[in-house]
Amino acid sequence: MAAKEILELDIAFCHGCALNQAFNNVGWDNIEDILASDRKFKKALRLRDMTFMTLAEHSHDAIVRFDLEFHRTYINPAFAAIYGVPVKDMLLKTPSDFSMLPQCFGLEEKLRYVAQTSMEIDIETEYVSSSGKQGRWHIRFVPEFGLDDKIASILVIGRDMC
Repeated sequence: MAAKEILELDIAFCHGCALNQAFNNVGWDNIEDILASDRKFKKALRLRDMTFMTLAEHSHDAIVRFDLEFHRTYINPAFAAIYGVPVKDMLLKTPSDFSMLPQCFGLEEKLRYVAQTSMEIDIETEYVSSSGKQGRWHIRFVPEFGLDDKIASILVIGRDMC
């Protein structure tokens, strides 16, 4: 088997049909440009994710990411501290599966609204922490868009206003 055929098979299996199709459309002369562009894109995504994690992990605000079925896919330390429950006990659960808030079903309605309309919303609500501390919270629900410009997840950021 010739080197060109081996490389073409490798591209088909390692990078999937989309890159293979792009390769067939542009020819051998541009393959290095395509692969370099793919590496730059992946590096930019990693940098964006690292920046988010640095900010979220050190924020005093509660930050939670939900998938489109309203499962928690990310919980920052501030949110976990409010509940006083380990992250692993809350991760991948919906607000109705696990919540100490009586208004958890209202949360799912707001998540559904953001998922359906792509619009941010802000609310203010009263809250009592696991230690009994009462507070007033400003909560923002923000749609996060994927590469296809469709909503991929919903970020919820809460700030104690007391």
